[in-house]
Amino acid sequence: MTVNFECITRTSVPAAELFDRARNIDAHKDSTARSREEAVGGGAVDPLPGQVD
Repeated sequence: MTVNFECITRTSVPAAELFDRARNIDAHKDSTARSREEAVGGGAVDPLPGQVD
């Protein structure tokens, strides 16, 4: 059986900023602190080459 779904998120935040936030392990750890979920490894990530903060 194949199942498909679509999730639409509406935001005024620029796509590049959302992408950087999604790659930020520290932000993930903060967002899951209450559930005691733990990240496997990593640290804060730098922006992609050529990206300006």
